[in-house]
Amino acid sequence: MTREQADARSALPPHVLEMWNMMYGLVRTQVLNVAASLGLADILADGAKDATALAQATNTHAESLDRVLRCLVSCGVLSRDVEGLYSLTPTGVLFRGDSSPSGRAGAIFYGSHFIWDAWGSLLENVRTGKTAFELAHGAPVFEYLSTRPDDLRINTEFMTEMAGPRLLAAARSYEFPPSGVVIDVGGGEGAMLIAVLQANPGLRGVLLELPELIEPARDLLKVAGLADRCTLTAGDFFDGVPSGGDIYILSNILHDWDDEHARRILANCRRAMNAGAKLFIVDAIMPEDPPFTLAALDLQMMVVLGGKQRTEPEYRALIESEGFHLTKVVPSGMMERSVRASTSACPSVSASTTCRRSCGRALARRRKACR
Repeated sequence: MTREQADARSALPPHVLEMWNMMYGLVRTQVLNVAASLGLADILADGAKDATALAQATNTHAESLDRVLRCLVSCGVLSRDVEGLYSLTPTGVLFRGDSSPSGRAGAIFYGSHFIWDAWGSLLENVRTGKTAFELAHGAPVFEYLSTRPDDLRINTEFMTEMAGPRLLAAARSYEFPPSGVVIDVGGGEGAMLIAVLQANPGLRGVLLELPELIEPARDLLKVAGLADRCTLTAGDFFDGVPSGGDIYILSNILHDWDDEHARRILANCRRAMNAGAKLFIVDAIMPEDPPFTLAALDLQMMVVLGGKQRTEPEYRALIESEGFHLTKVVPSGMMERSVRASTSACPSVSASTTCRRSCGRALARRRKACR
């Protein structure tokens, strides 16, 4: 770009510059993916380095890497001094593997080929209503991941990265009783149940999950010192839900599914619940005019899973159609809200916000990937 071109570009009206920034969103996604995949933030944790040193540390082409580094400076992830040394900004620190919160696994996930290709089918998704991921890959996401261990690892690491702080905030947003049984329906490897039991020493837990996730959950519960307070039950929430619980948890489950399948999950919970039992739902609730992050999350559910984020009226209608009553919506973190519900005979539902066989084996796998 010549000086004259640069001057002309800087003279563009702000809304025109914003248009170009929006269209170059793909560049941000991919340079963050490169930085996270190479572990640049971890390498820079012990001090500033130039492009040559970073290329040697990452076994990459120095000139190409330097161009990516300059773009990361423009994104606010790195800074560059007069000697050409690159350092982490406060935003850049968040891409270290040991940061809490951390964006490293998320940057790798969103820039990965299997998510990237799915978003490339968004237009066809909009035209036909068919899930973009299946259009791009020829299979539902969890069926696809079951045969691709590298992509499954990327997905699992991202879900784990997101889970910790958010689930802890959600667990603390709900006033659990001093004693009783909590049943986590489709609770993955047990992160939510662990957060609840650690915060409430008088409670016991039951984890319902697909058979392939039971052993990983058992290991995590042992590490957390909670194995003696939790029963693991292999099963599918489309087939049924264990009875006898005082509180039933659906954490980031219902957004994976359209209304028909979500109602089936709720109906099975309803049949299992005794009078006075409560249903605790953790999910992001859409405002009528959502910020970009929530609107993007809703599209992510559509593109990858065929699910949706619901507004509070949509959630109210959904749960009331299966005999529950919504009483409260409570912020509990960055994007989700947690919802407490009971049967209509004993009304009490509350929700809070923080920032997966009759359906076929493919749908069961789909559940697994949504954790």
